[in-house]
Amino acid sequence: MKNNTIYLEAILEDTCLKTGCHTNESVWTYETKKVPIDFIESRCNQIIEILNNAQRKKIEKHINILNHIKNIGRILADELLTPAIKARINETSSQNMIIRIDDNLVHILWELLCINDELLCQKFNLGREVRTKQNTSHYKETSINSPLKMWIISDPYDQLSMTIQEGRNICNYMDRLNNKEIIVDTLHQSQIMPYEINEKIRDFDIVHFAGHMEYNEKKPDENGWHLSNGIFQAKDILKLKDSGSLPSFVFSNACQSAKTSAWNNSSTPSNHLQHSYGLANAFMISGVKHYIGTICEIIDTSGSQFASFFYESLVKGESIGKSVRIARQKLLKNNPDDIGWATYLLYGDPDTNYFQKTENSEQNKSIKNVYNTYSEKKENNYDLRSRWSGPSSKKISFSDNMIIVLLLIIIITFQIVMSNKKIPAEIITIIEKCADTKQNKIEKLFDSYIKIVGEDKDDGWTSGNLSLYVEAGKSQNKYDDMIALVIEKMILNSSLKIDLLEREPFSFDQILTEKVRILKQGGKKVKLKMPKLALIVTSHHYKQRSFWFVEKEKLAVALRIVDIDKSLILKLFHESYEKNESFLDSKKFRFNELISTFKELKKEYPIRGKITNISKNEAIMNIGEWHGVKIGQKYKSSIEDIYFVVTSIKAQSCKIEPLKPDSNIFVGMKLECVELGNWWNWVWNWVGPS
Repeated sequence: MKNNTIYLEAILEDTCLKTGCHTNESVWTYETKKVPIDFIESRCNQIIEILNNAQRKKIEKHINILNHIKNIGRILADELLTPAIKARINETSSQNMIIRIDDNLVHILWELLCINDELLCQKFNLGREVRTKQNTSHYKETSINSPLKMWIISDPYDQLSMTIQEGRNICNYMDRLNNKEIIVDTLHQSQIMPYEINEKIRDFDIVHFAGHMEYNEKKPDENGWHLSNGIFQAKDILKLKDSGSLPSFVFSNACQSAKTSAWNNSSTPSNHLQHSYGLANAFMISGVKHYIGTICEIIDTSGSQFASFFYESLVKGESIGKSVRIARQKLLKNNPDDIGWATYLLYGDPDTNYFQKTENSEQNKSIKNVYNTYSEKKENNYDLRSRWSGPSSKKISFSDNMIIVLLLIIIITFQIVMSNKKIPAEIITIIEKCADTKQNKIEKLFDSYIKIVGEDKDDGWTSGNLSLYVEAGKSQNKYDDMIALVIEKMILNSSLKIDLLEREPFSFDQILTEKVRILKQGGKKVKLKMPKLALIVTSHHYKQRSFWFVEKEKLAVALRIVDIDKSLILKLFHESYEKNESFLDSKKFRFNELISTFKELKKEYPIRGKITNISKNEAIMNIGEWHGVKIGQKYKSSIEDIYFVVTSIKAQSCKIEPLKPDSNIFVGMKLECVELGNWWNWVWNWVGPS
């Protein structure tokens, strides 16, 4: 018996709704009331329309979307629940709620019912269980044993900017869990065909899909994941039923991947017991125990953030329902204007754990939210994870056909020409695998060094200037080194204020390798300045046919910005050049975009320090030249508008003076380096620090 779980049960018979709320007692009371089902459905559709418009940025910023949804959620709660049930839900101390409904009620947005100014999905770790007349899987349930096998499928349609990073970051984080033992065995793939899912899906405990969803409201059994060459449809899932165990958990991180009509819709075929009502229905009746999807469209960035927050909690040993609720809370806190957290729902018992709770520091490392506000400003990060299709009633005439044929010829010709500007998928796979190898080598080398010299004490605030090194690695491809050197020189000549660990005469990884060797032999433990980020350079030559079928030699270049400590990919760049083109041409390579990315990242890695000593009108801060401090830099208190200027520096400390002599400063005060701009610098120099 689950003492921390409350059950909300509902059965619809014609227009009569039987509802009950209990904590799994042997005998419990249900209440009956007539409900205007058409009105309730229209209100649910209204919420979905609001959510879709919010994701498409069609709602003015001054409109409070959450309050709008809560208002409709209150109406739904009043129509569906009796006062006694609402009171019990409001008063309960239970953390988990299981909504047990029949197949007539699955399209109702129970998660967004609002009681006492709180949505159910905000108040509880929420999961759905459904009673249905459909034939469900009778295959024996498999137990969840370590190591778990996880399959990550990201951006197979190659049209979303963040999903490939989402997949790689989840995969890298899972790999980092396997510190002393294999906890989760992860496979990450992008270019996938439908038949491969049929062949492989039974080999995994968890499947995570991030990409486009094909949604057809009139033919829900044709809904599915858009892959490289086809669609893995809901009706394909039903074919897998009862011939072997399916994964325990499927996370379908795509638009409308949990949107559904009633599971006994009269408009469906007469053999509706064998019919599918979309992905959620197909997976659940085929034996999957947990399914997470969305009820509407979802922004690319929001979806990736939600997935990161969710897995961060799940691997720490939190239940699947609690992990969903924590992800909602963090997404809302991270960006109050983003309503994407409200689009997710969970089928299955919310109180199930897939990982054991552990105090292991590696597992408790937070997944840094790499999808920062700088990426949200870019248009392609508002890509929606859906492709909608539906029937058309318009008849096409002969002349229309001729126009369509001509348009197709033009489009095909244009695509052939434009395809030469796009790097083939198989080439991207090659260079990304090479980049994976380089990244793994870097991380292992850094881990070896840290284990010997020990980690720096982290007070949760102090941090140095953003530091970077460009990694080409020992490659047979001379272009990797050439490109790395060119990028270094461009960074040095730019206005970018970051610490660049230059590669000449030796690369940083060569220096670190030699340092690890000396330390293992008992050498003196003198710490090196370690970079926070690595820019991994990979290139590959290939041949591509032009429009007139003439082969051209090309060079594909991949740049990968990685947070070394977190093992997270922050940004990917892919460019293609013809043999006679020069990489030095910054107009052809998006160098300005690269510099802009580093400038935005620098805001996420500020120089920070604390005051450790105070004497008269000056103070000592616990950071110095080693951390990137320079004379004349300005620092601001984290809690008040008190500004300081650096007057002298040492290796590990510096002296600072406040702008106003009578400022209220104290030991332990947290300071952060600020860029005041030219006008403020002029004012500062005119007024003076004292």
